[in-house]
Amino acid sequence: VDWTQNLSGTCLVGYPDDEGIRLNKGRVGAHLGPDGVRQFLYRMTPSPFLPVNFEISDLGNIKVEGHLEERHEFARGLIYNLARRQKRWISIGGGHDYGYSDSCGFTEALKNSEHKPLVINFDAHLDVRPTDQGFNSGTPYYRLLEEWADAIHFIEVGIQPQCNSRGHLQYVLDHGGKVISIDDVHQKGLLNSLLESLPEQTKTNTFLSVDIDVFSSSEAPGCSQSWPSGISAVEFIKTFRQLMSQLNVYGLGLYEVSPPLDVNSNTQRLAALTAYEFLIHSTLN
Repeated sequence: VDWTQNLSGTCLVGYPDDEGIRLNKGRVGAHLGPDGVRQFLYRMTPSPFLPVNFEISDLGNIKVEGHLEERHEFARGLIYNLARRQKRWISIGGGHDYGYSDSCGFTEALKNSEHKPLVINFDAHLDVRPTDQGFNSGTPYYRLLEEWADAIHFIEVGIQPQCNSRGHLQYVLDHGGKVISIDDVHQKGLLNSLLESLPEQTKTNTFLSVDIDVFSSSEAPGCSQSWPSGISAVEFIKTFRQLMSQLNVYGLGLYEVSPPLDVNSNTQRLAALTAYEFLIHSTLN
């Protein structure tokens, strides 16, 4: 029985798992991210300025049991079933290693679409570390590109020079990806930089991955790694709304929100606001 056909509205799933961050030698705490973001999201109301209401089917948190690879495969199957039923979803981590599960489940479900699906990763890091040392929060897009490089458009946005190696950058480029650095963002603006890199066709089926460390540490301190040179929340929301109107955004992944590392709950609020924007504008579009 395919239970996904009985769901209404946008689906929400949590990945309360930061083992991948620990394996990547990061600071843990993101296992509390899903419930931390929920507590702020569920305080929000539909916008009084827009003629929309939205529904959420909260699927709860996945069980953190078995090997990490098994948990990734379970999440991948879940997202595949949602995407093939054309259900929109928000996933909240947890470590960014679940970006592999989300992006691959999405790609597998929509690989036979008229146009190649698009994966956009907002991140300070390229996250294409090889898997010879195992899976962790630095490997999701290496795994994606190893499987699906020829089947997708792939864009990395907000990449910071002090966080990445030349070899990793070359790997993305060699596998057909595009990279927008934080310097590009500061020079051209986030929206302009991204619009230049999008596929020509509008309403491309899209998955948006947001590692919360893409933001400035003054706005999102609650994550494993944060830097003062990241993007601003205001600029991001402006760009996010444009992407929602121009593309057919199926899913949003929010990763590495770590409540124990947060200050005044700012990071959790920002993640919740991003989820809220997705709910509002997916309903409008």
